[in-house]
Amino acid sequence: MNDLTKADLIPTYKDATLADAFKNQKALDRVIASITSAAKVEADVTTEKGREAIASMAYKVARSKTGLEAVAKPMADKAREESDRLNALRRHFKDELDGLRDRVRKPVNDWEAAEKQRISNLHDRLSEFTFLAEPIEGETAGSIAQTISRVEGIAVDGTWQEHQEAAADAKADTLLRLRSRYNATKLAEEQEDELRVLREAKAKAEEEEAERKREDAIKLREQEAAEAARKKALADAAEELEREKDKAEREIADAERQARETIEEAKRQSDNERARFIEEDRVAKELAAEKSANEEHRTQVRRQAAYALQKEIDWNIEQCEALVGTIEAGLIPHITINF
Repeated sequence: MNDLTKADLIPTYKDATLADAFKNQKALDRVIASITSAAKVEADVTTEKGREAIASMAYKVARSKTGLEAVAKPMADKAREESDRLNALRRHFKDELDGLRDRVRKPVNDWEAAEKQRISNLHDRLSEFTFLAEPIEGETAGSIAQTISRVEGIAVDGTWQEHQEAAADAKADTLLRLRSRYNATKLAEEQEDELRVLREAKAKAEEEEAERKREDAIKLREQEAAEAARKKALADAAEELEREKDKAEREIADAERQARETIEEAKRQSDNERARFIEEDRVAKELAAEKSANEEHRTQVRRQAAYALQKEIDWNIEQCEALVGTIEAGLIPHITINF
């Protein structure tokens, strides 16, 4: 087994080679155990001979390692070359078969990509209904009516494929929401127009009231000026007409009373006019609120009637709503809707 000099501690075995020690770890461990057992030295380290014996044994251990390495390295190099060759073959067949796998699967991949795109396109089309149903800041009844026309123009046909039923439901729901918002917006706009008219009437009345007050103030100043002139005339006349003093005092008293009554009457008229406009404004607000609530109730009744009809007859929601509108208009004899 040992082809080196006996300067090492590697054991010799009959009918075996040193390469056999590298077949597995147990075989190698037996060699290491043999070297370990042979490396035992009993020497006095305090003597030169003892130190030389220990150093010699350490050298033999080192030579044993060199001997084993001399056998193991060519084996490792050969194993590495074989491993590199096998790895190259592995890379080759993996690359070839990966390419073959991709070519074989390509029709499925292409179909799956096309199917994913088709479904995405249908979902985008469905999302348009949701987008159109959402309220827009500053929208008017006219803009909502345009959106309703746009939704009504979207055809629900075979191009929707398996989503045709969902598209029909989404369209019906979108139209229902848009029409409900159209009715509410139109009612609000009508109420705003009515309030605008009331505000303009109120502003006009207030302006007229202010004008009356200005005229009253002018009259009052004129009266005060006249009164001052009268008093001056009376004072001048008193010097000459002492005998008419009582009569003049009565006339003065009557004039003062009339002036007070005129001023008090003007104030009462002003207060009554202001109270009248406040009451008219309150009544107008109550009528507008009552009209809004009534229209909302009628809308709910129409919607409930349309859904009830749809459950009973094979019509879509638009047809049911149209029938409800015809009944409400009184175009079908003997049938009415209770609101």
